[in-house]
Amino acid sequence: VKVKAKNRTLKTILTILVIILISLISFMGIFVKDKNRMKNILPDYELGMDFKGGRVFNIKPDETVNTKYYDSEGKEVESSSIDESKKDEYTKEETPVNSKDSLNDENYEKVKKIVEERLNLLSVKEYEIRKSSSNGEIYVTIPEDSNTDTIVSEMTPRGEFKIIDSEDKRVLLTNNDIKDVKVGYGNTTSGTSVFINIQFNKEGTKILNEISKEYVATKDDEGNETKKQIELVLDDETQLTTYFDEEVKDGLLQLSMGSANSTSSEDLQKYLTQASNFAVLLKTDVMPLTYKLDTNLYVQSEITNDILQKLLIIFLIVAAVIAIFTIIKYKKQGLLAIINLIGFVATLLITIRYANVVVTFTGILAVLLSIIMNYIYILNIIKADKEGKKEHKKISYQFLLIYMPCLIISVVFSFIKNVQVASFGMIMFWAILVMVVYSFLITKALMSNSEDNK
Repeated sequence: VKVKAKNRTLKTILTILVIILISLISFMGIFVKDKNRMKNILPDYELGMDFKGGRVFNIKPDETVNTKYYDSEGKEVESSSIDESKKDEYTKEETPVNSKDSLNDENYEKVKKIVEERLNLLSVKEYEIRKSSSNGEIYVTIPEDSNTDTIVSEMTPRGEFKIIDSEDKRVLLTNNDIKDVKVGYGNTTSGTSVFINIQFNKEGTKILNEISKEYVATKDDEGNETKKQIELVLDDETQLTTYFDEEVKDGLLQLSMGSANSTSSEDLQKYLTQASNFAVLLKTDVMPLTYKLDTNLYVQSEITNDILQKLLIIFLIVAAVIAIFTIIKYKKQGLLAIINLIGFVATLLITIRYANVVVTFTGILAVLLSIIMNYIYILNIIKADKEGKKEHKKISYQFLLIYMPCLIISVVFSFIKNVQVASFGMIMFWAILVMVVYSFLITKALMSNSEDNK
């Protein structure tokens, strides 16, 4: 009996130590040396606009009108070379960037859908987007972070991609020939190279094969190398001029975006970001209109740090009162119940970090609700123990029947586009999974020992 009692005590102590370790990791972090500073390797919380503010910007159709001048022979003349007093001698042609016929709600809606698709491809989990049917202006709100400026800049390019002949500017391939675009990187002798893989569709693969035969480096009789080159053009700007080393048969075109020294993580991240942004433009449809950025403002969150501190203090006071009440009423079992609950909260917070869930105000409510659910579950175990019943399995099964409908509802909520509802659903989903696993691994070990040692 004494050996069994010692084993149960040892098991309780080990369980408490595990809870302490989990809590230290969750609340304090795991710090490792990174260059000359200590860095927390735990992922940051993905806070929503409720807590960290957001960027509000709008884009609108470009109203620019391009003016060209032609001489008496019909040749285009640079406007800067024309004397102001002699401008009447030239034919003036004004062409708006967006024709009047193209300025319609159908095209406005297409642009809105492309913007939304780009936001999704850029991993913007929380955003608000609306469109004005009268003038085509599109208003967007996204969270504020280190990538916000880059994201905003990717909303206005038309994304028209062409591969053209470097000499006669003949169009060889376009967006319509692309099947998929992927970003990758690999180690080379000079460091780490970042590249984009453009996979062309069936027709594009055939054309690319023909191009690679024609635009390949060759040598004449004297051994001199001749290169017939192509240009990769995005929105009428040449991004790269190149040629082919060999025939391409698989329809895969690999483009290098840069090479970073293996010790330069910042350069590597920069090239990866550039490549990813370029890939986003190629993956989405070409905008039917040319847009430009109109306003770009940072909007501070209404929930300030002062408010957060006050809410945290209120929560801690309420939690302390409940903890003291539980310990006084249930004594040793109450103390173990509070320790168990702290471990659950710590485990849930770590899970939220790694699950990359957007934490909003409603998400916080989901955390509080899960704590209450877990607290009620533990109290039921304590009450059964007090009555002399060892019904841990039975109570767990009863609560599991309650959790299942909640789990289904949370999954449904997770796929709703409203970020507040989705945040609540995702956090509740992970909370229920953590409750089930934590109950089986930790609560059972801790509270069953309590039952045996009452």
